[in-house]
Amino acid sequence: MKKSFVKLLLSGAIVLAGFAFTGCNDLSDEMNSLTERVTALEKSVADLKAEIDAGAVVTSVDQTANGVKVTLSNGNSFELTNGKDGANGKDGANGKDGANGKDGAPGSVVTIGDNGNWHIDGKDTGLAAKGQDGAKGDKGDKGDKGDKGDKGDKGDKGETGATGAAGKDATQVYYEPNAETGTWFKVTVEPGKEPVKEDTKQTWLPAGTLTALWTPEALYIYNAVDAEGNPVDAVMISLATSLYSIAYVPEVIDTDLNEVMDFYSVTRVIKNQNVKGAEFVASNKPVVTYRLNPTNADIAAYEWEFINRELTTRATGDKSDLLAILDMENTNGELTLTVEALKNLKGDNNAGVAEGKADFVALKAYTVDSAFSGGEDYEIVSDFAAVTDVDLLTFTINNPNNDLEYFNVLWWDSYTKYTATQRPYYPANLFYPAPQQYEVGDVVQLVHNKDVDLLEYVATYCEELDDYLGEDYAIVPTYTFALVNEYLSPVDGVTDQQDFVTLTGSKVEVNKDFVKNVTEVAVGKTPVVEVTSWYEGKEIAKAYIKIDIVETAKFKKQPVTYTVEPLKKYQYNDLTDKDLEDPNTTDLEGFTWTEKTSANVTWVELTQNILADQGIKLPNEDFVNEYDFSNVKYSAYYTYKVGNRTVEAVYPAEPGDVELKGIAFTAAPNNNTAATTTPAAGYALNSAINSANGTGVVQITIPSKDVYEYPDVTVIFTFSVEHTADLPKLLDMYSTNNVVEVKGHQVAGQTGFSWVFEDELYEAFAKSSYSTYKCKNANHSALQFRLKAETPEETRATISADPDWTKQVISLNNVSQFDWTLPANKNGVNIDVELYTVRDNGEECVFPYVVKFVNPFTVEIADIEIETKALATTADILDYVTIYFDGTAVYEDHAYTQYGIDLGLVGNVTSKYELDDINADIEKNPTWLTCTPEGLITWNNGGTKLETDVKVTSVAKIYNSQIGTFGAEGVVTLLATGKTASK
Repeated sequence: MKKSFVKLLLSGAIVLAGFAFTGCNDLSDEMNSLTERVTALEKSVADLKAEIDAGAVVTSVDQTANGVKVTLSNGNSFELTNGKDGANGKDGANGKDGANGKDGAPGSVVTIGDNGNWHIDGKDTGLAAKGQDGAKGDKGDKGDKGDKGDKGDKGDKGETGATGAAGKDATQVYYEPNAETGTWFKVTVEPGKEPVKEDTKQTWLPAGTLTALWTPEALYIYNAVDAEGNPVDAVMISLATSLYSIAYVPEVIDTDLNEVMDFYSVTRVIKNQNVKGAEFVASNKPVVTYRLNPTNADIAAYEWEFINRELTTRATGDKSDLLAILDMENTNGELTLTVEALKNLKGDNNAGVAEGKADFVALKAYTVDSAFSGGEDYEIVSDFAAVTDVDLLTFTINNPNNDLEYFNVLWWDSYTKYTATQRPYYPANLFYPAPQQYEVGDVVQLVHNKDVDLLEYVATYCEELDDYLGEDYAIVPTYTFALVNEYLSPVDGVTDQQDFVTLTGSKVEVNKDFVKNVTEVAVGKTPVVEVTSWYEGKEIAKAYIKIDIVETAKFKKQPVTYTVEPLKKYQYNDLTDKDLEDPNTTDLEGFTWTEKTSANVTWVELTQNILADQGIKLPNEDFVNEYDFSNVKYSAYYTYKVGNRTVEAVYPAEPGDVELKGIAFTAAPNNNTAATTTPAAGYALNSAINSANGTGVVQITIPSKDVYEYPDVTVIFTFSVEHTADLPKLLDMYSTNNVVEVKGHQVAGQTGFSWVFEDELYEAFAKSSYSTYKCKNANHSALQFRLKAETPEETRATISADPDWTKQVISLNNVSQFDWTLPANKNGVNIDVELYTVRDNGEECVFPYVVKFVNPFTVEIADIEIETKALATTADILDYVTIYFDGTAVYEDHAYTQYGIDLGLVGNVTSKYELDDINADIEKNPTWLTCTPEGLITWNNGGTKLETDVKVTSVAKIYNSQIGTFGAEGVVTLLATGKTASK
């Protein structure tokens, strides 16, 4: 078969979307028709290529009745067909019809399946499309143990053999389709040699069938024919395209640094007699992710590197000495990189990031001869991400498995638990913290005729991460195991128990040579194995495992966990502190169990339901004997909102935790001989709970005295606490939109009545609501009014302090100095007030509203007319002033009216007057028109006839010690010469 790939267009006549050729006797017409069809075909292929270059991805290639259909991620599709019926040609010179096109035929599609094999029309061929990684090489043999020296001294331990080569060096075999032969070729690749290709003679390309070969890199079209049935050159459309942008996908978002790339520096703290300090081991090699645009960008067409800069430097200071790329892979536009730090990120010895500064990195891709750059170099740089480094200092070797088939691993918690005679060998360089060992009795069980692989049950725990090291942190330790030199029997003080086992790598078994193949002899012996954790060739932790050689393995019973359903809902108003002397206690003896404040499981539920469901039949009296009620474990957590922040309170609390309050627990043995409805385990809440709205979980674990006989039992309760503050309500007749207007009132004074700006606050509230409000309970304090806490502090008003909220009064401060004419006070003075009560847990129920002080007194200045005469004319503004209270005069004609006296208004009314809006020409001579502060207006005409009336504004500020300063404006008219005042 002819092999000629055309990247951008079809050089033959593949028919797209139903196009077909027609015949014609007229050569010119035939050529024109051919040109039109080739042009349309080229355009369709060019459009397909353009959409791929713009980021569209081929999502499927499918068979159709007439060929194959290519579907893109943007929803567009292209159908490739062979020989569909063509339209009749035009009449030529001789009037003959054009030939009909050939019928189309079903196509064939070759793809790489999810399992990595080639698939033809959806069927797995069983042929691998790429070589698979080989298995990991075997670990080298352990070195021989040194000969035992004279007088019982042990010889030196032999060296551990080297680890075998990684599987990537193994021979790989895969298959590739050969277009020339139409058959599969087997490709064998041996390390260091050229690939060997062998024709399998197995056909992949059916003759005469339009076939699409879809690989991640390109889409190939074979066996295309034109309308006359003539073969068309094969077509290759590249599915990889040029890169437009790169975006970092962070694992961590930091509030200060935004996008963060986390590194971890494994460091060991040295503690011995001669050296104190820290030794840097190595940083991890994390896998980071970048998003490519478009997703099908050809990453192989670019060179990649990280650039870095310090926070304080400019872009011109970009360097590339911080991070290196070890490996990269593009999966649907997600570019994953394995990254290595080129230096110690900790900054020790001036080798890394300077103290107090942060390094930032960006991923840069650059290429040469790009179709988008006219053959010139260009580069694309991602956003910058901060590089952070966490020192990992504290490591211990623990067992990460909770459920072991043959043994349960618990570690000795202190190196000092070995006595001087029992202490195994440990090197002089003691890394901190001290190595962990096993507790006596909590050991690895080794059945005498079996072996145990200790590697399956060890993991390195890091205190700084609060987690085990592993792939998640790109820190994978390795382990070595060794028998300690000597561990004498604690029974006779003579027998070396180490002689009873052999250790091969990480597998331990009874030493059959030593026991002469009678492995039962080793039962009861407890040899010790030393395990060391290594990272990058340096020791970071050590532990000692005690092996208990047994006749038959005991199986640890799986813990029984029972969740009480459904979610228990409490109303905070029902919670009090009357039943619990201590908010946090594990003693509920004598407690009255109520549905509104507590929950429990009874002995009937525990023994006859929970355990019975596990197939465990244990009478109540036996349960009491088999379970350890002196070591019951209680724990709980409770989450609630404080503003937009979620808080979690826990019990028991450690330093730094929020302590969960208001909860009590019990798990007490029932000494009756039969199961009863007596609570076996439960909890109670009181009003000290951290929040009146939240959700929580309580867990009570009753431990078995022997977990190999009976399982630990854990009972889990889930609950929520709800509370809606239902405080007294404002009466509509006193308020509008939670605003209460206060105009003041008359009060009895020492010399009669007086006027005050104050209000009895409770008056505006509905009597029915404050007599029965829902939070009126022993778990709320008495109602009180207060000013809302504000900055700056509210000083314009005061609320009286009184334990009885119905007697609290709000008063306007410094009324005698209050100026109602100021712009901020003209429409009233708004004071933010809160009616509140405090719950026992310190939270508050608050009803906010506004008390608006308004001045009920108004001033009116009647119109004043002043005649223009030869002599000066005057008018007293005070003669025209009237003060009103809600429309009724309380002051006029220079004196209080009887109504004003009845209201309690006393004291002199003083005034200050001035004129405003005076004609500028009149104002030029201040002797023509004057006004004294006492309100005497003088119009001193100099003899010139005043042709028109002149109007000015009189401004009055009235002062009374009970009301403050308030005022008004009036009109003063200077009458034209000859006019007479109407009053």
